[in-house]
Amino acid sequence: AQGYPNAQYNLGVCSERGMGVDVDLVKAADYYRLAAAQGYPNAQYNLGVFHERGFGMDVNMDAAVRYYIQAADQGYTAAQYVLAERFELGYGTDKDMDKAIEYYEQAAENGDSKSLVKMGEFYEKG
Repeated sequence: AQGYPNAQYNLGVCSERGMGVDVDLVKAADYYRLAAAQGYPNAQYNLGVFHERGFGMDVNMDAAVRYYIQAADQGYTAAQYVLAERFELGYGTDKDMDKAIEYYEQAAENGDSKSLVKMGEFYEKG
């Protein structure tokens, strides 16, 4: 799977979920890390989740936000929504409503219904 980020990502999913192999979150993180280093947004997002929740590693919110940003900047909708929440609430990063709105808008443009609701709430409140 070396050099094939899609295959590395899929091996990470298999290791994370125990699909054909034993569940191994450390190995899953390793596969995601390989794919993420090659710019694979699904893997970047999953690594963000792993860092945020401490799956196969210690919790590291700085790293989680970094990986979410990498995925979001490639148009990965789930990462855009999660980042928007983090910036809105100041969870794992400084509170920044401008960035929150920016990421909610991006996710809404990609059709994310939760982001559309958030944007509606923001417009209603002014």
